[in-house]
Amino acid sequence: MKIQKTINTLKKLGFTEYEAKVYIALLQEHPLNGNSIAIKSGVPSPKIYETLQKMLDKGYVFTVYSSEKSASKHYSPLPYDDLINSIENEFLNDITLIKSSLNTITHSSNLNWTELFVIEGYEAALDTVKSSIKSSEEDIFLSCWNNELNKLYDSLLSAYNKGISVNTITFDQPTKDIPWKSIKHAESPVANKRHSDELSIVVDSKKAIVIELLHNKPHAVVSSHKALIKTTLNYIRHDMYVNKIINDVGQPIYDQYGKNLEKLLHDF
Repeated sequence: MKIQKTINTLKKLGFTEYEAKVYIALLQEHPLNGNSIAIKSGVPSPKIYETLQKMLDKGYVFTVYSSEKSASKHYSPLPYDDLINSIENEFLNDITLIKSSLNTITHSSNLNWTELFVIEGYEAALDTVKSSIKSSEEDIFLSCWNNELNKLYDSLLSAYNKGISVNTITFDQPTKDIPWKSIKHAESPVANKRHSDELSIVVDSKKAIVIELLHNKPHAVVSSHKALIKTTLNYIRHDMYVNKIINDVGQPIYDQYGKNLEKLLHDF
């Protein structure tokens, strides 16, 4: 069982099934000639020399010639420490190359696209928001419920600590200390119903994400279209303006429009 797991791991690292079996057989005993390797490894005899030649080309094995008159060719494995170091170096080089390549591809992409697309699923939607927050460079405007604010808190705090202007408005009372600009939305049955399952965010005035956190089918609408960005940003800002006035003025507002602002909310 342990040998089979080792074979499977070697296959993940680029070995074929036959190459992995040959390498393990040679680690157990070497040097061996081709026939002995076939018997010990279980690789079919017609395939053994083809496999050994490929392993020679890859540097997994090397040849040892007998001093006997027959001068038969024997094979020994590359020491496993050397093999691991070789694989590790190749892997690190590949990682460096792919990071550089992907970075080049990303920065050469069309940043002016205005396509609107939908991401389905609660976790996928929030991951999209987190990714956008992480890549922010200037400012973030967010309106949401406390449950989602808690899930985004670490990402927002990291952005804030980097000097990003973070601005939030929550529809219910936050349960964490918020160091950035944040406003508590006035609560009422009408307002809570209108804003239920809602999250809106604009990042750097370049991307807008609107999420409907519906229990049966949560999804996010994402776009860099200027019209959607402007509308979403104005929506969040105007909500902040109105609720800042309510919070600052206090009781006279409720005297005028009712304890749940029903005289205001029912007009529109």
